[in-house]
Amino acid sequence: MQIAVVVPSFKPASGGHQTVANLCARLADRGHAVSIWIDDSERWHLDKSPAQVAREFAAAFSCGMVPVHVGFSDWQGAETAIATGWQTVPRVLLLPGVSRRTYLVQDHEPQFYPASLEAFLAELTYGLGLPCLAASEWLANLLRERYSAHAVGFELPVDHDLYRPQEIKRQRPAARPKVLFYARPSTPRRAVVLGLAALERVARVHPQVEIVLFGAKRLPRPPFRSTNLGVLSGPELADLYRSADLGVSFSLTNPSLVTLEMMACGLPTVDLASPPMVSTFGHQKAPLLCRPSAAEIADRIVGLLSDPEAYESLRKNCLAVASTHAWEPVIDQIERYLAEL
Repeated sequence: MQIAVVVPSFKPASGGHQTVANLCARLADRGHAVSIWIDDSERWHLDKSPAQVAREFAAAFSCGMVPVHVGFSDWQGAETAIATGWQTVPRVLLLPGVSRRTYLVQDHEPQFYPASLEAFLAELTYGLGLPCLAASEWLANLLRERYSAHAVGFELPVDHDLYRPQEIKRQRPAARPKVLFYARPSTPRRAVVLGLAALERVARVHPQVEIVLFGAKRLPRPPFRSTNLGVLSGPELADLYRSADLGVSFSLTNPSLVTLEMMACGLPTVDLASPPMVSTFGHQKAPLLCRPSAAEIADRIVGLLSDPEAYESLRKNCLAVASTHAWEPVIDQIERYLAEL
């Protein structure tokens, strides 16, 4: 198949762009003619040449074998065009020389914004007739029920070649346990304030704990001793997850790859009992889902760190659940989906 994938303006740490890049690379590995087209409707990249932006995208998301175009001056049509964010839907609907069009929906993007024009426009895109490929059954159901969209769900896959447990087993939890928290305040759905409030309680009860924050270069100074590692590459993240005793990652919308990648490294992981997380993982034994209460989250973290049996049970369950989120069956599903559009 000839597949053109249209992506919005990007930042190097974008998990959504990374998933798209991984999908494109794997489809290309199977012999499909895949190309990526950056639609800079948000005008983030105007100070750089198209060639520089293309190089930065390929380097940031490790997709050097897939052609990357900035803008559409050399567009010559495609068998299939895929929108990958609400900002790209108008472009995909209007591109000439396209036989089939679809919409890869990785999250319920209207929830990224307060009441605003952006939220209104994001909602509109689900009712424009594009068939949707949604990154969870919860999200697919939401699109069908709220917007009457034709939607097919798939489960977010993990790169198990990168995110895997360490071969040498260590005693867990350690005497001075390391707790990781994905703290990215620029993304409100990550509930950073709630996580920091819970970790403040953990630090008071368990003063020997080492708290490590990551995901943002700059953070307000938390009211407890911690280290902020900033934005890390995939290999750096995998090493960090394998070095830690417990991971905390929140998402108030669709399930997050950060949680799954922590679990795939054998890291017992705590997340919120939000509707998408309960729908996706509530029938399983991992991750540990907590109500949005700083006191409850802190109590569950302290309980795990003081109960080796419960800790080991969660670790094994996290590994088992993450093992079911693999790329090969997802690529099989997406190939069939695209062929049948």
